[in-house]
Amino acid sequence: MALTVSIVEKFVVGSRLGVVADITFDSSYTTGGEDLTPQNLGFRNSLSFFSGGVARNATTGAVEVRHNRTANKIQAFWGDNANAAAAALIEVASTTDLSAYVVRVFAIGK
Repeated sequence: MALTVSIVEKFVVGSRLGVVADITFDSSYTTGGEDLTPQNLGFRNSLSFFSGGVARNATTGAVEVRHNRTANKIQAFWGDNANAAAAALIEVASTTDLSAYVVRVFAIGK
């Protein structure tokens, strides 16, 4: 499966386009991240800026979301309870169901 991207708002930022979008993960997360291209966000060919944050689930908590620009992937991380003193984040395990997690993002591209 793939991410679901819902554009909330589009606007112009100088010579670039901006979007606010809600991204929902699928039911089987892939280690290394899920594909997220500029086209997924409504851009023609480039993604200049991406601000993610925290994907929330109404019942079980949250995961931190990061964009891997080189690989065109969006990755999910959560706290490592075994290493709470170090406040470590580890990537969500492969095949984890994140379909109830939604993150609102801000992106600029062309």
